[in-house]
Amino acid sequence: MDSQPKGIMTLGHVLVDGIGSASKAFLDRYGHLPSPIHIDPEGMEELLAFLAGEGKGSGGNVSWSLGGGAAVAARTVSALGFHAEVWASVGRDEGGRFLAEELAAAGVEARFFLSGKPTGLFCSLGTHEGERKLIVSPGAARDVRLVRIPSGAFRPGWVFHIDGLLIDEILWLSSLAERAKAAGMVLSMDISTEGNAKTHGRALRDFAEKYCDLVFANEKEFEAMGGSPDPDADSGTAWVVKRGGRGAALLRGGRWIEAAAFHREPVDDTGAGDVFSAGFLCARLEGRTGPECLRLGNAVAAASIGYVGSTVPPGVLKRAFEDGSFA
Repeated sequence: MDSQPKGIMTLGHVLVDGIGSASKAFLDRYGHLPSPIHIDPEGMEELLAFLAGEGKGSGGNVSWSLGGGAAVAARTVSALGFHAEVWASVGRDEGGRFLAEELAAAGVEARFFLSGKPTGLFCSLGTHEGERKLIVSPGAARDVRLVRIPSGAFRPGWVFHIDGLLIDEILWLSSLAERAKAAGMVLSMDISTEGNAKTHGRALRDFAEKYCDLVFANEKEFEAMGGSPDPDADSGTAWVVKRGGRGAALLRGGRWIEAAAFHREPVDDTGAGDVFSAGFLCARLEGRTGPECLRLGNAVAAASIGYVGSTVPPGVLKRAFEDGSFA
């Protein structure tokens, strides 16, 4: 029996997430911009000052939490009782310290490259019309591409989980993937955004077929990449399609396996896809079957959407994973 500890090493963007509602003052100033609103580092500092001013220094009605797919997945992995490590880039600022403290409190080993840029930001602000204004400013997060990972970080039996946004540095990313595979790691990738799928679809698909054991995509991302990678029976790559309230599906060797969602009214579904991926991968580390991995991913995702941002208590996630259901 293998007694070596297993875990998941994530690589990608980490951000400070702001979840709340959009005030009239915010909409007067930013409402005319199409969502997602992309803001440069200087504009981000102005936005943060504006939000803080609305709340007399308290941050207004915005709740701040750990964000970014790599960080949310790693936090979930730790909550489920596995070793978790995240490689990313943050600024030498309050946001970077906040993320480091949040990950440490969650039991995650944070391997941060410290950038001269401000820590990345993602905001999701609801409007009275039921829509959400999304604001994105990657800032220091993009400098993860400067990270040099030592050989000792690649551990046999672990999962190396990659943020698909990193595909724009294909030579660097391919080198890391080759080292991970040579070390005996399972390689997984999340497509990350619909825009990424549209812009880099061919590169993502080629990378997946060459290196990945598993690829995660939501329905829009999957459709943006052509709707069906159409693997043959000999393909070593399995695709996991996240369908939100309709559950999830696994496409492997040309065969679909589906699992229904555990339904609950969401408080906030930000990051639920990354929680699902972490649950699926942890089940994979336990040697579970494809249907079981889907079910456990759905269970922890359902548990997570009852809380704002990444504030779900670890025990709630652990219980959902152990019970294999959400009640």
